[in-house]
Amino acid sequence: MKPAKLVTLFSSVLLIISSAAHAQMNQQVMDQLDSMVSVDQQYRAVYEGGVYQNLDSVSRHQMDVALKAVDSLHYLKLQEWFETYGFLDYDLVGEEGSYQFWLLVQHQDAYPDFQKAVLTQMKHAVDQGKASSTCLAFLTDRVCVNDGKLQIYGTQFMISSDSNLYVPRPVEDPQHLEARRASASLPPMNVYLKLVNQRFAPVAID
Repeated sequence: MKPAKLVTLFSSVLLIISSAAHAQMNQQVMDQLDSMVSVDQQYRAVYEGGVYQNLDSVSRHQMDVALKAVDSLHYLKLQEWFETYGFLDYDLVGEEGSYQFWLLVQHQDAYPDFQKAVLTQMKHAVDQGKASSTCLAFLTDRVCVNDGKLQIYGTQFMISSDSNLYVPRPVEDPQHLEARRASASLPPMNVYLKLVNQRFAPVAID
C-alpha cells in the first residue's frame, strides 16, 4: 500500500475513533442531565399547588435546606461542563439535553455570575439555531431580576400580598411586552398568567 493511502486510512480510523468517543461522551452527559433534572423536579414539586404552604415551619425549613443542597451539588457539575464545552447546545446534547441544561442553570440563583456567563453563550447558540429562544427569554429575565432590573419578557412572577396569587414582576416597556413575548414564542401574558396560577398558586384556581 502506498504511503499516501496509508495516511488516509490512518486518518479515517482516527476520525471514527474520535467520533465514537465524542458520541459516548455526549450520551454520558445526557444521561447525567436526565438524572439531575429528575432530582430537581422531585424537590421542586413540593412547591407546586400549595403543598409547600401547607407544611409546618420546620418541614418548610428542611425542604429549603434540602433544595439548596441539591442546587449546589448540581452547580458543581454544571460549571464543570460549562468550562469544558461552553453552553450545551443541540449539537452537543440534542434538544432535550440542551433544555435540561438550561433548566438546571435557571435554578442557580445562588450563582448569578454563572447564570450571566451561560446567558452570554446561550445568546450565540440561539443566533446559530442551536438553542431555544424561549428558554433564552426565561434566563434573560431571571438574570435581570437577580440584578434588580426590570425583566424584559415577563416570565418571572411573585406572590401578591393582596390576592395570594402570582403576578408578573415589573416589566420594562410594558406597552411592547406582547410583541417581545411573541418574538420568543411565548404565549400572551393573560394566558400564561392563568397557567402559572393554576399550577403554582397556593389557592385553588378555576
